[in-house]
Amino acid sequence: MLSIIIILSNIVSLSAAEIYNGEIVSEEGVIINQEQKKICQATIDDNFEDDSVIVVFNNDTSLELHDFDKGDFSDIGAKKVHELTSYTSEEIKDVCIDKAQTVMSASVTYATLPDNFVLSSINEDNLVNYIDDEIKEEYSSFHQMVEIKLNIKSKQNVLDVIHELEKRDDVLVAEPNYIIELDSSSITPNDTYVNKQWAIDKINLPSAWGITTGSKSVNVGIIDSGIKAAHFDLNANVDSTLSKSFVDNSPLTDEFGHGTHVSGIVGAVGNNNRGISGACWDVNLISLKIFDSTGDGSAGDLAEAINYAQTNNIDILNFSGSFWGNKDYKKYCQFLKEAINNYHGTFICAAGNQYIDVDAPDISETEFSTKRVYPATYKNSNIIAVASTGEDDKLYLKGVFDGSSYGKTSVDLAAPGVDIYSTYNGDTSDKYYVNMTGTSMATPYVTGVAALIKSKYPSISADGIKKAILDSVDKVTDLSDKVKTGGRLNAYKALLAVENCKFTVAYNKNGGTGSNMLSTTVTYGIPTKLAANSYVAPSSDKIFSGWYANRQSDNKWLYKGPNGSGWYIEGSQPSGYSKFLYRDEASLAHTTSVNNDLVTMYAQWIDKSSIVIGDVNLDGIINIYDATLIQKYCSGNYHFDPVQLFAADVNKDGVVNVLDATDLQKLIN
Repeated sequence: MLSIIIILSNIVSLSAAEIYNGEIVSEEGVIINQEQKKICQATIDDNFEDDSVIVVFNNDTSLELHDFDKGDFSDIGAKKVHELTSYTSEEIKDVCIDKAQTVMSASVTYATLPDNFVLSSINEDNLVNYIDDEIKEEYSSFHQMVEIKLNIKSKQNVLDVIHELEKRDDVLVAEPNYIIELDSSSITPNDTYVNKQWAIDKINLPSAWGITTGSKSVNVGIIDSGIKAAHFDLNANVDSTLSKSFVDNSPLTDEFGHGTHVSGIVGAVGNNNRGISGACWDVNLISLKIFDSTGDGSAGDLAEAINYAQTNNIDILNFSGSFWGNKDYKKYCQFLKEAINNYHGTFICAAGNQYIDVDAPDISETEFSTKRVYPATYKNSNIIAVASTGEDDKLYLKGVFDGSSYGKTSVDLAAPGVDIYSTYNGDTSDKYYVNMTGTSMATPYVTGVAALIKSKYPSISADGIKKAILDSVDKVTDLSDKVKTGGRLNAYKALLAVENCKFTVAYNKNGGTGSNMLSTTVTYGIPTKLAANSYVAPSSDKIFSGWYANRQSDNKWLYKGPNGSGWYIEGSQPSGYSKFLYRDEASLAHTTSVNNDLVTMYAQWIDKSSIVIGDVNLDGIINIYDATLIQKYCSGNYHFDPVQLFAADVNKDGVVNVLDATDLQKLIN
């Protein structure tokens, strides 16, 4: 039996550069990250911990899955090392083991076949390479992150240590552990009546509830000061199993009160004849506690909480906090940007409460003139940044540098955030609920609506949720130059926007014959299978291989090349690019974002003589893994497309069965 240790020790051979030339490319062909060292721009005046450094390792090193300890950083005076991406690291190890066991179990299955079926011993080096290739592709964007606690408490020492770490070849980013703050103000105790929740009607929640009131299958992480799970208006919606604290051992308590208030806005139990109603009545609230009893937290804990959310399938994250940094987002807190980028869900965050334009090149002759609010101003595509408005739909303003921040480029929309009545951590009846004001309160309204959308459309992507929310705002004159959408959240219209953002996939015979195939309707962001091909090849020497995609809105075709995929007008594609082939019944979701666009799939017919018999996985090599796939197909555990079926019919008798696996084994030997 192959040792699992062998597989794990060989992961060092993986390299994202082998697939993407050192670049990680999105589905639309946009480069979203490069394996290129980023030099820290922090200064001693920035707000960061004086004994902590965050390190991001490149993909090659990350996939070695080191268990770093202080001995690995003795030259910089490390006191303690804590991995912030341990959840993903453990996941990768588990995947390695599962893949190894799956392949090895094939030998057990083969042993039950007829006597004339011979299975040679599996070459361990080949098996390692086979598994390595799959892991490499699946985790090509993974970057291991660690927090290093230092023996010396000095901000200057932190900067000196960062300078030394940047000299290492395996370090992609080294940065301080920035201090983050919660965004809130104006706590006023009050009574417990729904009629005090003016925001419900403002964002048209009653009409939204006519479509859906939520679902317990939707996981929403509240990255905050904890949740008082014992609160009778929250208890039924709080997940005590998944909740986790990164600052103490009590994720289901909240000494500061902020997280409990935010949680009530998102998901206080609705229609229960007591207390208030959350935006989403039924939802699975998960406390991810990173702020202590004084409201202080760190960017390192935030990054770890995001990594935890990714590996535990938490669909949506609410972060009602912010911190300051260098005004050039490209030079600031790269490790946190990386954590959000690695998260596949929707990350909703506050714009801050300084009443400043977070995009302005020079804000004023104050401390704000060289700063930016983060993470709201990051350019990650899965971030929704939220400003705060009052009942008059104007940005909240209390005084100089006291009110909702804004930004035409960085802040996406506004939501109610003034005198918001919600659950609180008090132990007496007059403190069960309070009014609070701030972008912290506006953010969870957007989060609650995102949860409603996810409840109604479970397979919708983060991009789909964001598009639906931003496309459906109520336009407000006072917000036209303050936020990207120029509007304020509307829950009902956001739900309708998913239905109203569709495109049509049509099918072209491209020389084949047969009845026209029915078109497929796709909602942007929701994975939808292509219809199975029913066309017949134009001649007996050809076979259907898949579909080429062309969209009507810009007459572009989908191409794939050494740097990923992208849409190009035929003839304008980069050198080395060829049209991308969609396999039959493939899933698509983002082919176009243009409403009512038409995407035509052109059937592709290839010569049977060009197919290598026995190369079942179409990788250009015939080996034991092709025989394994045939066995999996015969047992009903694998699906072949037409080309694979043709390649798997080794004895050319018109069917694929164990005899083909036997003949293929003879070819290999």
